[in-house]
Amino acid sequence: MLGHELRTPLNAVIGLSEALLADEDDPLSDSQGLAVSEIHSAGRRLLDLVETEIVPSGSAVEPRPACPRSRHVAPGHRVDLNTVVSALWAGFADEAAERSLILSAPRFLTGDGALADPGALTAILQTMGKSVVAQARPGAVLAVETRRSRDFVEVVMAVRQPLAPPRGFRIGEPFFAQPAATPPSAREMEEAQELAVGLNGRLAPGRLSGDSQSDFADGLVLLLPPAGAARARRTPESEPAPPRSAPERSRPRVLYVEDHPANVLLMRRVLGALGDFDLYVAETGGQGLAMTHELAPDLILLDINLPDLDGLAVKARLAADVTTRSIPVIAVTANVGPTDIQRGHEAGFHAYIPKPLEVPRLAAAIQTALSPSPDDRRAVA
Repeated sequence: MLGHELRTPLNAVIGLSEALLADEDDPLSDSQGLAVSEIHSAGRRLLDLVETEIVPSGSAVEPRPACPRSRHVAPGHRVDLNTVVSALWAGFADEAAERSLILSAPRFLTGDGALADPGALTAILQTMGKSVVAQARPGAVLAVETRRSRDFVEVVMAVRQPLAPPRGFRIGEPFFAQPAATPPSAREMEEAQELAVGLNGRLAPGRLSGDSQSDFADGLVLLLPPAGAARARRTPESEPAPPRSAPERSRPRVLYVEDHPANVLLMRRVLGALGDFDLYVAETGGQGLAMTHELAPDLILLDINLPDLDGLAVKARLAADVTTRSIPVIAVTANVGPTDIQRGHEAGFHAYIPKPLEVPRLAAAIQTALSPSPDDRRAVA
């Protein structure tokens, strides 16, 4: 039960932070984006704990989609790349001083922003910096630059090793031995790459720009989509406008039966991003049944834990009534144990969506539920 009680607030924490980061009509500032991204990442880490530590052995939750790290990446948000790099680079100053390293000033060869989740971007850059610092011997020069290629904005970090020990280095110290700093583990590098892929970018070996930088060893380059990429894809010239609905058809009516205000707020934002819907809300199972008869909705989103009737009882009554049994019903619930999921499938839900919401999964379920084709409206997992 503790897992369920934690999932309900996490649904709001994760879902609303994703909605804020994805809102292009009212975008966050860079500092706000960083803060909200940290909230989102913290929520995801708590969810991992719920699923791995709190859920008892033998009662694993329904599997989530593959690529476990990339699902932690929030939707793309415009990030001032130079500001993020400058702040992170300054964070290496103390370690550089302690290890007699020279931290060169960042070179900003582009002013373009990147389309990225700020939290994921910071995590990748920290891993890159850790890798570069770990390679450096005393007296080495560390460098970072941002630049623009045809399809990407890029961040490069590299190190120039000294040809001789720095002044004051004591004779006999193992100057050419392996650096003392611990490099990122193979798993850390793998996670950084997965985060980069989740941002529609990649992490690869790379060199600094210009002949004057040729004495720097190969470093790491992070390639990210520029901030204008998403906007360009949305222009009428680059993408045909979606077909307009027939004038005689109204917007789909969706009834959401949910008693938690934060979950209702989240669903309003999610549906607003997915399309043009008329959303109605019922706070109890009884109210949901009454509003179903009054509104004849095209789709019902139904919580299971309600103050009066539970969602399974509501679904059973809808199925028993000839006037409502054909309305597709999607369960949206924090009840995600194997027994809960089995009962949901047996109840005949069109889909059983766990909280916290996986928005792509919910979107796919809504799309098939509202499809005019009976073949497409078959129940989905």
